Amino acid sequence: MDTHNRNYAVKDFPRSRELIEQSAASANKDAAPTARRRASVRDALKAADFVRRKTALYVHPHSHLAQMWFGILLAAILYSAVVIPFRAAFLENHGMSWDWMLLDYTADAVFLADLIIRAFFLGFHDENNNLQVDRRAILAHCLRSGQFKWHLMATVPAEAAVLFVPKSRFCPLGPLQAWSCLRLNKLLRSMEVPSLIHKVETSLAHLGVRVPKNGTKVGKLLMVILLLAHLTCCVFFAMANFNQHSADSGRQENWANDEGLLQPRPSCPGAPVPLDTVNVQYTAGTYPQCSLSASPRASAWSDSTCSRARISVSGLYWAMATISTVGYGDVTGNTKSSPEVIYSILILIVGMLVYSVGESSVGALVSSEWASMLFAV
Repeated sequence: MDTHNRNYAVKDFPRSRELIEQSAASANKDAAPTARRRASVRDALKAADFVRRKTALYVHPHSHLAQMWFGILLAAILYSAVVIPFRAAFLENHGMSWDWMLLDYTADAVFLADLIIRAFFLGFHDENNNLQVDRRAILAHCLRSGQFKWHLMATVPAEAAVLFVPKSRFCPLGPLQAWSCLRLNKLLRSMEVPSLIHKVETSLAHLGVRVPKNGTKVGKLLMVILLLAHLTCCVFFAMANFNQHSADSGRQENWANDEGLLQPRPSCPGAPVPLDTVNVQYTAGTYPQCSLSASPRASAWSDSTCSRARISVSGLYWAMATISTVGYGDVTGNTKSSPEVIYSILILIVGMLVYSVGESSVGALVSSEWASMLFAV
């Protein structure tokens, strides 16, 4: 360290003055000139590092600010993981609204801010457990991480193409469905959900909030299963709805049509399908799942009514039964539809993996609980 920087550190930071004075005192005690110089240089470097940390603009990875930010990021990821697939699958013929755009771009702003914070301001500990706050070191560490490319892909605003394409070009998708499909890249951030839950748990522990570890592990497992089931349900219904639009009337081969949950002759572009009900234009009783008794207003008209919520619950029911490998068989894919059969096979394979991981995790939790109880006795 040259004389100017040394004097700057001593002048502006009392802690630096103390470190240098201690090094000088220790070096003067019967030490050789070489040892004194080494001690002086070593402690001067410590003082310079202290000055650099004080002057650098960075976010400590374990600070309350960072933990609070991770909680905000987790909320934005969960919003995207739940809302985007649901809109893409179920909100048929709906147009864009300022409310949806405000919510979507608020989540996008969080993702973009997180990318900037991680690339330039979020400090990290190196292999020697030293806190690195240098801007170039932070950027190099971020670029080397395996998550950077996924974070970058999740910030691409591909949905902007909807604003320049006529509505009829998206059929059988409505404008809001097409918008949501082009925003599916946001789901790449869902891979961070387990780690973010752990960080939020750590921040709560620092604040004095005691969170049961076993309960948190079970909660994370359930959240992953529910998110997977939700995504599976949305894809399963979207496949059925696409077949309902593309096939000729009376020749649709999909699970939702078999259950009587879709209109025999859907139109696109057409009137927005309400979230609460779907007006089915055919004679009541043809499809027993959509009888007149399903709607309290059925006596006022001759049309049958199927609840959109009922469709989503039916799809979620199939997804949970398939992922858990239970497979009741009352709601199944149409065996004449090759895409639905192949998709069902893939979900069965994923379900077996999830079941194996879940069984081992719960078994480990039970074993640890028994062990703690035995040692407590």
